[in-house]
Amino acid sequence: MPKILQPFKSFFIGLTLLFVFFLTLRTPNDPDMWWHLRSGYEMVSRVQILTNDIFSYTRFGNAWANVFWLADIGIYLLYRVGGFLSLSLFVASVATGIMTVILKHSPGPMLIRLGLLLIAILSFPAFMSPRPQILTFILLAILDYGLTCYKKQNRNIPAWLLIPFFILWANLHGGYFLGFLLLAAVIIGETLNRLTSPMDALAWLKIRQLLGWGSLAWLGTIINPTGLSLWKLPFYTLQVSLGTILEYASPNFHRVDMQPILWLIFLLIVGTGFSKRAIDWADLLKFCGFAYMAFVAQRSIPPFVIVALPMVSRYLAFAWDERLKDTVFHPRPVGNNSHAPSSTNPHGALLINTIILLIISTFVFKQAIMLTAPQNVFNELPQKAVSWIIENHPQGRLFNSYNWGGYLIWTLPQYPVFIDGRADLYGDELMREWSDITTGTDKGLLLLDQWQIKIILLESQAPLIPKLSSLGWQQVFKDEKSVIWTR
Repeated sequence: MPKILQPFKSFFIGLTLLFVFFLTLRTPNDPDMWWHLRSGYEMVSRVQILTNDIFSYTRFGNAWANVFWLADIGIYLLYRVGGFLSLSLFVASVATGIMTVILKHSPGPMLIRLGLLLIAILSFPAFMSPRPQILTFILLAILDYGLTCYKKQNRNIPAWLLIPFFILWANLHGGYFLGFLLLAAVIIGETLNRLTSPMDALAWLKIRQLLGWGSLAWLGTIINPTGLSLWKLPFYTLQVSLGTILEYASPNFHRVDMQPILWLIFLLIVGTGFSKRAIDWADLLKFCGFAYMAFVAQRSIPPFVIVALPMVSRYLAFAWDERLKDTVFHPRPVGNNSHAPSSTNPHGALLINTIILLIISTFVFKQAIMLTAPQNVFNELPQKAVSWIIENHPQGRLFNSYNWGGYLIWTLPQYPVFIDGRADLYGDELMREWSDITTGTDKGLLLLDQWQIKIILLESQAPLIPKLSSLGWQQVFKDEKSVIWTR
């Protein structure tokens, strides 16, 4: 791109990233956000890291692999400073940061890179919420970019940085293992590259350095409040009841926001098909590994997009430079008297572009204020039911909706919950018990007595509700969202 047009290039990049920010502005009402807030509040108040459950009566006192502790404290402090608005702006800022790293990581013509970025962002908003997982997303993007830079001969990035990087990651979110999967794919892939095409492969010394420092980084992750329990967390998560939690289900490709992973797969086929370069082993292992996880569980779609998009951009750039550019464009020879127009004032263009972006930013900020208004934050939550419980103080154990568990932990700390979003803590057995009770099976009705439950707060349409009156329960509250029964 001619130097005189650089201000316009910066404008389109800024406009695209501002669009990313706008799309990922969300009303902060994720079901898990609430227990993260309560966890952060408790740790700040007690000046102590929580390593045992204090929020439920079904797992009270059990060891809790609290790998979110540092993120939870940060999320709570953000909320204390700026309320829900600060949480929404934080999420959008992280999403924009992720896309900025991906854009920096992606080679090729700017239009291809920005187009891929817009495709990728379609799949992100559903997964962007004030939860520690978004920190895993940006750390994965940074790691992938860092490993690419490490391979380049002109970038001297020390491999020992893996140790503090993963120690930090392991104290922010349990998704640290995605980083090690990426690292393993690069080490194995570059080893295969070295054996098959040494000219394009990472040097043996650098491969050994990655393996050595990566192994030490794995050992370093035990520097966390839960110790070795951290290593078991990914396996616990994979064993929970998949039918109970939507994010563990496979993608539904009838939804547009799930389709970008298909588009990226097709675009990689196009890129490798038209390029004269075969896909190398490291890229193949990364792409297939993260694609497999994305097909198994929706929650793995953002990691796949983060890893796949720079790769797709690279192979499309190869195809464009090697075969497509000369076919699409037929530049005419430029005579000696030809010259580029010189009337454009780059400083004036920069000023105008900046003003336009500032105007759009003002609109985006107003949108954030609207999205974080209390009526939007609490719109899908049983706020009136919680107020009734606070006013009437019913006695006994509370059985609750899974999706409302975190909100009840935040608003009703004096009533321990039956279950909430910490799937690794509760496990399959309790998930099944919760399902039996909610659906009103014979076993579930017996479990109400076994757990000595005296209060039920569920959605009005829960299958259990019609069976309660014949069992001596009394309805004490009902609105358009929820119902409360006691005995």
